[in-house]
Amino acid sequence: VGYSDTFLDLKIDKNEYPYEIKNDTLYFTGEEWRSKIGTNYNNIFNAGNKDLVYETTDNPLGEIWNATAELRENGLVRLHFPLERKPERGTLIALYHDYYITDGIQLMRSSRLWLEQINIYHALSVGVGASECEDITLKQVNIIANEKKNRVFSTVADATHFNGCKGRIVIDSCKVTGAGDDFINIHGMYAPVVKVLSDHEVLLAPNDRYIGFEKGDKAWRVDTATMQRRQILSVAKQEDVSKGYRLTFTENITNILKRGDLLENIDKNPDVEITNCQVMKRHRARGILVTSPGKVRISNNYFNTAGSAILIEGDRTVYYESGAVRDVAIENNVFENCYTSEWGEGVITITPSITPKDSVSPAYHHNIRITGNTFKHYDYALLYARSVDTLVFSSNKIIYTNTYPPFSRKVNVYLDGCRHVTIGDNICDAAFPGRNVWIKRMKETDLGQFGSSPLKVSPAED
Repeated sequence: VGYSDTFLDLKIDKNEYPYEIKNDTLYFTGEEWRSKIGTNYNNIFNAGNKDLVYETTDNPLGEIWNATAELRENGLVRLHFPLERKPERGTLIALYHDYYITDGIQLMRSSRLWLEQINIYHALSVGVGASECEDITLKQVNIIANEKKNRVFSTVADATHFNGCKGRIVIDSCKVTGAGDDFINIHGMYAPVVKVLSDHEVLLAPNDRYIGFEKGDKAWRVDTATMQRRQILSVAKQEDVSKGYRLTFTENITNILKRGDLLENIDKNPDVEITNCQVMKRHRARGILVTSPGKVRISNNYFNTAGSAILIEGDRTVYYESGAVRDVAIENNVFENCYTSEWGEGVITITPSITPKDSVSPAYHHNIRITGNTFKHYDYALLYARSVDTLVFSSNKIIYTNTYPPFSRKVNVYLDGCRHVTIGDNICDAAFPGRNVWIKRMKETDLGQFGSSPLKVSPAED
């Protein structure tokens, strides 16, 4: 409701969000607890449509958690700190003061799970979290901010999160607003080899999200230098030990496994179908994150996200989320004014943590088709793809909206270390900017175009 260069005035409904000010510090309070403003997120939302404010990410106002607080007339709370951005009056701010406490619905080591016609208005971590489950369906499960309470937040973390699952994951006719992180995250887990113990045993590093191996499971050895899957090994048993996990194989692993290698559970990777969902800009970060070598189908959804609508990653450095893809179809979706905040690199982002060394480096992901979609976009960046072999971007309709000022790289399709790329038959507005593709660490023959309006190809400019 007010601000200057050095303070921010907030109107906080004390009945909905109890608080106190002690020793110049704002605390939110509950039953036998109190907590200060945290250092993460603290996002801001437009007063009218409650969308995340254009071109903002986390902590857009500055170090609000270090503010000194005072109670003003009319019950206003004044926070004293240097403002890095001055919000419009009426802007809503979600102040996060705790993280990852407990999921709304938690599914663990179960099978044939069906959730339908459920609204989740708030959860202290993930809305629906699943670990090591088989065959899950979410139909009309909405993770949404409570409109009646004028809220802009729902979950503290991801709306849904699936780790180490198998069988089939179906997400149909679901909607998300207000989530503290991505709409969907589906992945496995890499297990780093700490030590080779014998000709049949290794020690794996401890990890609180470790999905483990069972007797009879198959494991890929993943070479960390190239992130390529190599030999397939059979698991005889797993034991918990003080320094991690001891894994025993039926094969002799001499000259196969070494310290620093990664293991990936082949059996704990699902097929995925995501359809008829609405992924709105009224939540933090991205839309769909998926890394699974199973059959992945993303179709007939509506995306209006703050960050990338779809992110296909693969991580060997921070979270160790595995699952280099082998069969992904992104078809018949509508992407409207996505990527208004810099979570990602474009509307669709494919960025495994491996960076190709040169134009002959093997690709991490394989066989991704982006076809028959409608992109209603205000900026250049439609697709950013790194380390993909066999990538198709065709038969898409591209419409210029002019809704926001552009901020991204001045390129529609950015390709880094990709192989066997096909682009063609995309229908593009005359006013749409760019009509171009940049290539990096690729041969000219790695990109083929067809149709009457090929994109202009040039070396990457960054």
